[in-house]
Amino acid sequence: MDEYSVFYKLPELDNIGFSQCFCGEKKLIKKKEIILGENNIRGLVGIMHSGLAFLQSISTSGEANILNYYEKGDLFGNVFVPAYNVNYYSVVAKTDCEITLIDHDRLMNTCEKSCESHRQLINNMVINNAGKSLVHIDILSQRTIREKLITYFKYLSVSRNTNEFQLPLSLSDLSNYISADRSAMMRELRKLNDESIISSRSNKITLLKEL
Repeated sequence: MDEYSVFYKLPELDNIGFSQCFCGEKKLIKKKEIILGENNIRGLVGIMHSGLAFLQSISTSGEANILNYYEKGDLFGNVFVPAYNVNYYSVVAKTDCEITLIDHDRLMNTCEKSCESHRQLINNMVINNAGKSLVHIDILSQRTIREKLITYFKYLSVSRNTNEFQLPLSLSDLSNYISADRSAMMRELRKLNDESIISSRSNKITLLKEL
């Protein structure tokens, strides 16, 4: 289990008294549905069980920017976005998703039993959110599109413990995520293929050299 996952050391969520301890509400979310938005006034926190969701900001010009994405084992919520909102933030389902929503205050206040599972989940939550955010900052801080792609591929390779992996994002979404023009990004991908640094077909990537 990935140590950045909220399920780390908690392999079976239903076996840690989840419903009793956290009063979690499991939900099925349809593709393109807004999971959390400006109406999320209760301070909910979501845990991903399956699917893919984006944290988006909508600029004043109406452009949607991908600030982060969430897969199985990731945690999201409006408590993790700036209180001084300049743009509109929302978590949107990119695919059909299965999630659990829990109240942030209940999560942060340990249950009457002060169970180890509760403490472990809080620890995982902090590591998960900080780790995912730092990875994206590191990618965006690279000076060239090539460096952004290589940094992202290295992260995926290490986190999945393999040199062959499927990109969780479409190529269009990937260009948005790394803040690059799609055409320019595609040129860099072709160069990386031509130089036998990677082999890519659609969104399947194989690292041919140690990056």
